[in-house]
Amino acid sequence: MTPIPTELRARIEFLIGEPDHLCERPVPVFDPARMAFLADLSNRLMQDVRHLDLPDLVTFAYWCRKANLARLASAAQDGRLRVGLGLVFHICPANVPVNTAFSLAFGLLSGNSGVLRLPSRSTPTLEVLLKALAATLERPEHEAIRSSVVLLRYAHDDEITAWWLSRADGRVIWGGDATVAHMRSFPTPARSREVAFADRYSFCALGAAGVNALSEAELKGLCARLCNDLY
Repeated sequence: MTPIPTELRARIEFLIGEPDHLCERPVPVFDPARMAFLADLSNRLMQDVRHLDLPDLVTFAYWCRKANLARLASAAQDGRLRVGLGLVFHICPANVPVNTAFSLAFGLLSGNSGVLRLPSRSTPTLEVLLKALAATLERPEHEAIRSSVVLLRYAHDDEITAWWLSRADGRVIWGGDATVAHMRSFPTPARSREVAFADRYSFCALGAAGVNALSEAELKGLCARLCNDLY
C-alpha cells in the first residue's frame, strides 16, 4: 500500500486497522478464513447486544452466523474460481448505520480488502460494532484479516477522498444521487468498478378485499411485516 501523505493522514481518524499494512491482494470469494472471522464477529455481537436495544445489529449478527454463511457459499458454487478485485473504498451511509457492517461483510466475502469511511456522527450501533470488530480482530486466528480492514472517519474532504479513490480497485457508494454523482467526479483506475446505492423509491398496493378477508392473527402479521419493511 502506498503510504498516505502526512498532510492527509493528519486529517483522518483511524478507528480500526493499520493503513500502512493494508494488503491490496485479492483472495478467493467466500474465503474460509474470512467466513470464520465473520462467524466469530456474529458470536461477539450476540454477546454485546444481549442487553441492548439494537435490533439492527441483531439482524446483522444473525445474518453472518456460521450456518448462513455456509449456505450462501454453497449456493454460489458453480465450479469456477472467483476472486476479488483488490482494494475497495466504501462510503458508508449515515441514515442506516448497520449498513456499514453489511458493506464490510460483503467486501470481505467477495475477496476484497476494504477501507470504509464511516459517517462523522457516531451512533450506538456503530460504537458496538467497532468494539466487537476490534475484539474479534485481536484473536490470533484472525491475524490475516487485520491487513484487509481499515475503518476511518474524516470531515468532508475531497482531497482525502480523491486520494483513496485514485488507488481503489472498486468503490461502494451509499448516499443517494448527489453523493454518487460527486464521487464519480474523482479519477479512478481504468479497471475500477462501482456499486452505487442511489436514490430509491418504494410503493405498496393492498387489495381491500384480501385485507378484509384476513383473520386477526393474519392481519397482525401483515402489519408487522409492513412495519419492518418501512423501517
